Amino acid sequence: MNADQPEALARRLGPPERLVVIVDHDGTLSPIVRDPSAAALEVGAEDALERLAPRAPVVVLSGRGLDDLRARLGHLPVLIGANHGGTLVDRCGEVRWLVDPVPVATALDTLEHRLRALLTTDDGWLVERKDLSVTVHHRRVGADGRARTLPAVRAVLGEVASAHPGLEVLEGRAVLELRAADANKGRALREVLRAHPGRVPLAIGDDVTDEDMFRTALGLGGHAVLVDGSSHESVATARLADPAAVVALLVALADDVRRG
Repeated sequence: MNADQPEALARRLGPPERLVVIVDHDGTLSPIVRDPSAAALEVGAEDALERLAPRAPVVVLSGRGLDDLRARLGHLPVLIGANHGGTLVDRCGEVRWLVDPVPVATALDTLEHRLRALLTTDDGWLVERKDLSVTVHHRRVGADGRARTLPAVRAVLGEVASAHPGLEVLEGRAVLELRAADANKGRALREVLRAHPGRVPLAIGDDVTDEDMFRTALGLGGHAVLVDGSSHESVATARLADPAAVVALLVALADDVRRG
């Protein structure tokens, strides 16, 4: 599938008043970087979100943890979906946990301890403990290091998942993750849509972790847009080249280019 032009796609999507926009963070609103903590919104993204929000509810739905996303986005007129949608924060700052972090906390703590004993940051590995998951980042790890160690990482994650039915292993772009199985972007999308009857979802994301949100959006009569996703098959029905194109789409929707 070739990449769509943002303005042409906006025209096909129709008036923003018909939409709820659900957009991922890393790789979608923010370019992928080697160090996840150094990620920053694409140039123009803040302005685009501020312009679109009065016309269409916008939800930033990410695998990042709650505190991380609030620090990055709390000043913007958007809803926040953290932990792959396990946690929702409305525009008034009220937090709602769709998935209780308490039942999985002990298993995730144990996994974090085992991974930190197995991996070394000197080789580029990064272990990140979040509210409902533990993520292993290996973007900075060399090919030899990945070949040697990734099988052991997969084995540890699989062992913990097998011992705790409420957890599942997820593999995305340079990440392996064990998360609460109910922390699902598709489920979060449905929850958000309940508050906006008559609107359809526009889901935008870049990774395999966004496919459940895509399937749910399409099943509800909405739209699914993949960003620079040549590395995996997708159910998405449109494609944008990169986060800059995502920003251009949001601006085109905010300006309702059909009227131009």
